[in-house]
Amino acid sequence: MRRYLCTTDAQRSTPRHRSTSSSWTNHCMLSILLGLGVLASTETQAQWTQFGGPSQSFKPPGQGLAEVWPADGPRKLWRRDLGEGFGAATARAFAASGAAVFIHYFRQTDDVLSESSGDASSDTPGLTFFYAMQAKTADEVVESIRGQGGRAAAWEANLADPGVVTELFDRAEKEIGPVDVLVNNAADYEADTFVPLPSLGEEGQSVWTDGPLKSTITAQSHDRHFAVNTRAPALMMAEFARRLVDRKRHWGRIVNVSADCSEGCPAEVSYRASKYALESYSRAAAAELGPFGITVNIVSPGPVQSGYIAPEMEEELIRDIPLRRVGQPSDIADAIVFLASDQAGWITGQLLCVHGGHRMSLGL
Repeated sequence: MRRYLCTTDAQRSTPRHRSTSSSWTNHCMLSILLGLGVLASTETQAQWTQFGGPSQSFKPPGQGLAEVWPADGPRKLWRRDLGEGFGAATARAFAASGAAVFIHYFRQTDDVLSESSGDASSDTPGLTFFYAMQAKTADEVVESIRGQGGRAAAWEANLADPGVVTELFDRAEKEIGPVDVLVNNAADYEADTFVPLPSLGEEGQSVWTDGPLKSTITAQSHDRHFAVNTRAPALMMAEFARRLVDRKRHWGRIVNVSADCSEGCPAEVSYRASKYALESYSRAAAAELGPFGITVNIVSPGPVQSGYIAPEMEEELIRDIPLRRVGQPSDIADAIVFLASDQAGWITGQLLCVHGGHRMSLGL
């Protein structure tokens, strides 16, 4: 069976459209090593037919049959990213396809709940609901996978500490075996800007109504983003490549999760810049690791309902989305699983926008 490691770090898991907390982080590794930034919770059932052998196929909803794994047997996956949303959906999708999963996660609880709106319903999408999801461990996802007959384990640690990377792989290999697929979805977020603080004013401090407050960029706001969103994935890719090459495996997949508007976004300057840097790392890694049989690709999600999009915000967002709906965690999971499959074996160094047509440059 394939093995999948997922790391999640609710420092806080960031929504991919104008994040709603002042900071959070999620990571996940697969064997597949996958970062749980998109390893969401139990909210979304994996929509894949289960299969037991390496030659069997899975069927994505509404699509034809496709063989997920190579003929020589299931790969091992490690996934790193666990927030309520795509993380869990991706972990379940890989597990349903026969992969063993290792989940890394981290709960950052310094001021998550204090920023949410006190009058919002705890079971209605919005900041209160989203922050409550960020306080969860990965236990629900692990037990849900095990309950379906799959293999899964989890470990909590902070990827802002570079020393965690080696131990994370060690733990994953001990639990599920060598890692063949790495998914990086780390995300730490703070709404910073180049506008001087005195000029922000009371009316200009919030990214949106009841959303995170903007502050002028500092060394701290810069470093917290790049430590988790850029440095950690880079170190994870290097460690993954080292171990795979040592094994003489010559088959590996890396999928890095970026963010919409990574090329630049006012009021979220460090978050988006750190994701843009991750895209650069990804393209360089694709060129350098290709000779070792490792593909490296990027998924860039648009507005995804991972619990943070309030109903009134959703109505506003869909006006700019040609497919007239916000994304679901399973939309991102489907793209990630595809890029980890044999069907994507000749695709590398590419950025796949999964956003329903959001932000297309058509002058619409």
